[in-house]
Amino acid sequence: MKKILLTIPPDAEYSAALERCGRYRIDRVEKTSADWTTGDSTDAGILFCDHPPSDFAKMNSLGFIQLGSVGYTQLQGLG
Repeated sequence: MKKILLTIPPDAEYSAALERCGRYRIDRVEKTSADWTTGDSTDAGILFCDHPPSDFAKMNSLGFIQLGSVGYTQLQGLG
């Protein structure tokens, strides 16, 4: 089961459909600033966020990132 880590509020209907299909586990992180950590979700394969976590370099299973912005500068120098 692939883990999805979200900090961006998802569409409730879409999120529920992903969980029902049984192929994904969705973890949500409530963050209040750009400085946040993944907690127990460093093994997430998919990341949806505005800013990557401060422990981004530990995310060894990551295969896909969707930033809330259109830029990529948030990822420069993170590992």
